[in-house]
Amino acid sequence: MKGRDVTAAVPAQHALIFAPVSSIYLTIDGDPGHIAAVSSPRFGGNELSRGLLRRVFPAVRDLARAPTLGGDTVAPGDPEAILLTRSDAIMSWSWFAAPLLRIGAPLVQLDSRASGDVSRSVEQLWRLIGAIADRQERVDFLIRRHQAELDAFSKDRPAAPVRRKVAYLFQIDPLIMAFGGTGIDADLDRVNADNIGASLHSPHMTIEELIVREPEVIIIFAYPSDDAVRRLLDNPALRCVPAVRSRKVYREPHGGTRMEGMVEEPIMLQWMSEVIYPEWAGWRFRMKLRQAYAEVYGVVLTDDGIDEALVLRENAGSAEYARFLASNDAERH
Repeated sequence: MKGRDVTAAVPAQHALIFAPVSSIYLTIDGDPGHIAAVSSPRFGGNELSRGLLRRVFPAVRDLARAPTLGGDTVAPGDPEAILLTRSDAIMSWSWFAAPLLRIGAPLVQLDSRASGDVSRSVEQLWRLIGAIADRQERVDFLIRRHQAELDAFSKDRPAAPVRRKVAYLFQIDPLIMAFGGTGIDADLDRVNADNIGASLHSPHMTIEELIVREPEVIIIFAYPSDDAVRRLLDNPALRCVPAVRSRKVYREPHGGTRMEGMVEEPIMLQWMSEVIYPEWAGWRFRMKLRQAYAEVYGVVLTDDGIDEALVLRENAGSAEYARFLASNDAERH
């Protein structure tokens, strides 16, 4: 992705993963035993061990922690500790690469902005990991399936007569937004919604700016540490915001980690459509999630697994979220 040669064992048998791509590696390679360690709990082991992939790969609970600079960082730490892992491929963001290059580590430099186009960079990332795992045919299948699912979504997406205004929050205190040019910005456009942060050049926004922009729906990133939905709905300063007034505030679903990438992005688009345009969108989320895990992983998700992904408890007070209950899904089918 940086135009440099990579010296690494292929297929890798002991991959050391610093960047938050362990779910991608597992989806492509299929064997947790080929992962030597993953980065900090927030970006690696913890997300994997509480996401849906633990139902596919129970061993992710026991993955070792990679030596980082500490805390929740994904920056590689002590070079000697890294060498002691005896990893045959090390995956890190390119902007942390210099210390690893100096010690001659088998480094695979990743760059989410390599091509200047979000979708193309995602495909490059999956193909690179597929090359390291020597699973190119698997990646070809995943890319073909992803495109077919996106095409099907585009064909079936709601023909809403209006484009609703949506705020996507990575963090609520302080407010950190999805701004223009991000993957989330592109996803909102795909579902015919307007991202209120599209004109921003940084992710920061004040409460006052949020109020002025009047989002009709608020979506919150999958992994803040507190009950963010309740905190927004109960915040007296936000009572005049249309999304808060109508209780259209939602925590996004959990997938393998976040619900993104070749397998889960089309399902996330379906969920977005259903919460932004419930009166026009088809009720397909549960079916789409169950189908994807059966086709990609050979696992049939139970209703409680899908309930977990939907964050039903936290979203219980949000408008029309009962549409996602298994009982309602059974009635429709």
